[in-house]
Amino acid sequence: INKIYAVDKKKRLQNELIYNPKIEFVKGDFLKLELKEKFNIILAAYLLWEIPFEKWNYTFQKFHRLLGKKGVLIVIDSYPKSEFNNPFFNFNLKKSDEYPDWYNYLHEKKIRYESHPFTSQIVAKSAEEMYEILRFFFQGGQAGDFYKLNKVRIIEDLKTKQKNNQIIIDMHHIMDFVYLNKISR
Repeated sequence: INKIYAVDKKKRLQNELIYNPKIEFVKGDFLKLELKEKFNIILAAYLLWEIPFEKWNYTFQKFHRLLGKKGVLIVIDSYPKSEFNNPFFNFNLKKSDEYPDWYNYLHEKKIRYESHPFTSQIVAKSAEEMYEILRFFFQGGQAGDFYKLNKVRIIEDLKTKQKNNQIIIDMHHIMDFVYLNKISR
């Protein structure tokens, strides 16, 4: 790997990750960035629910322009067939019609993909520590305001998940390898 670009509107991960000269942190909106490079891999982790549906076509055209001939887009998101029984998704911050079905979109556009579900865990020593982890992931906008305004309720919900002096949250994800070679540039 020659270079990794980490794009974030708030540049919040730069101070959280170990320094690596191969990683260039870019503060900005992916949709507004002008990148001339071609990439072998683009990883869009939990990005689509941040982008209004009416901008998805533009977003995928941009991914396609940035990928090399054999490049692949990797989309990681919550596993759609699992119960969202964790604090990341218990609080319905978006209406269901604001977050269209990703797979319907792929089928409608006739985009080839491979899906790979996986599970991870987040472990914290206390409800308060888990709350801070949640606040980190949901810093801005409506979600950030929600976490600030509902701190007591969220911490009480987290306490119900405590076992053996730990809170463990199972996260169900899916990693989709998306092949965009049919989208027009």
